[in-house]
Amino acid sequence: MDKDQLKRYMEAIYHRCLRMLSDPDLAWDALQEVFASFYEARKRKDIDQPLFYLYRSSTNHCLNVLKRQKRTLPLLQEPETHTQDGPRQLESRLMVEAVLQTLDQEDATLLVYRHVDQMTYDEIGALVAMTDRGVKKKLDRLERHVRQTLEEQVS
Repeated sequence: MDKDQLKRYMEAIYHRCLRMLSDPDLAWDALQEVFASFYEARKRKDIDQPLFYLYRSSTNHCLNVLKRQKRTLPLLQEPETHTQDGPRQLESRLMVEAVLQTLDQEDATLLVYRHVDQMTYDEIGALVAMTDRGVKKKLDRLERHVRQTLEEQVS
């Protein structure tokens, strides 16, 4: 990996971490830990697609940071501005957060890739070593589970 490629990867991963953690210091720490882990992994095995490895590793790392700090993804945080629907929006976000807490890391990661990063099924498949059809099926099942759980909470 040359210096220009390294710089591009570092910028992409930093912005990824910043988007998930909403804190520049935490994002910088995450970037350092992800790259340290990447270099250790490269000593043990050949990594064919470093950007995919770094992207997946940074997602998992940031989800773990959020879980340890009992924080949520930025899209689930309380809105800065309060509207007439503010309490209802907050209640909905809290219900979604509760459902997401019940999912395992792999499932939560797939939902993040699709709904936060707005990645295509092909892009997700490349990251998680699944076909685009496999990703779509798994996401359909997860989304059905989330909807069903939310409906049960409302009832």
